[in-house]
Amino acid sequence: MWGWIAFAIFVELYAVGMTVLAKNSQMENYLLCLIPFVAFFYVDKLLPDGFRSLTIKTNSLGKMIVKMLIISIVAYIYMQWGVHNLPEKEIQPLTQLMLVPICMCVIVFWVALVSSTLTLIFGFGTEIKCERLICILLISIPFLLLAINKDKKNYKTEFRRKP
Repeated sequence: MWGWIAFAIFVELYAVGMTVLAKNSQMENYLLCLIPFVAFFYVDKLLPDGFRSLTIKTNSLGKMIVKMLIISIVAYIYMQWGVHNLPEKEIQPLTQLMLVPICMCVIVFWVALVSSTLTLIFGFGTEIKCERLICILLISIPFLLLAINKDKKNYKTEFRRKP
């Protein structure tokens, strides 16, 4: 249960960082980012060509996050059902089996969030020392969004392409 609470707090911190970035990018309705999970769809607006997660092209961070959340919730509910309704000897195998999709979703979420944040940082041309290491820590990502260079005049068209 504590994991879900920590996840909700992280999503709101990310939403605050994305709201500030959307406001600085002069996007319409930037306050909608404060609604849980809407901030992930605003990343899609800032990165219309998508980004790469471990060489896999991802077009929509928002859709992927919602799918991973649904898979995790279904696995967690089934695991809790098993804990309360199955005989004692069958609880542990079911719990271990249901932790596999939950852990996979957490890993995919982490990799996608790090990749999209690095794409935003490099796309805006912001120079941050050790940005890859800082992104890997995950909790610092909302604060990295606040540090993206605000001096640019047109955020939407100044993404630089890597050759």
